[in-house]
Amino acid sequence: MTRSWSGAAQAGSREYTDVDVLRVLERLPHGRGEAMSLRTFTDHLAMDARTVRAILADRDGIEFVAVYDGDLFYLAEFAEEAIPHTEKLRARARSELDRVARRERFAATLPQRQEVLF
Repeated sequence: MTRSWSGAAQAGSREYTDVDVLRVLERLPHGRGEAMSLRTFTDHLAMDARTVRAILADRDGIEFVAVYDGDLFYLAEFAEEAIPHTEKLRARARSELDRVARRERFAATLPQRQEVLF
């Protein structure tokens, strides 16, 4: 069982096998000509959509660059195709880091339990 290193909440199930990875990688739509909806892709695989999303999130940027264009999903053939989703990920990362900072600031105002100090 492989444990996903993706921290993406929407990735769902974080555990999958090497066989699951191979099933997904073998069927990836290459280029806009093979584009399909992510739902159609997962339906063809007959796998849990959360597991497929975890595999895609973990391999994206390592073995391929996924393009999400409206309802379409496919692997980028050109660098320019990667830009829109990369910018969405960058915005999400900024938002999550802002949330971390807010949480840390607020948590610093909370009292600490005595036993933690010993």
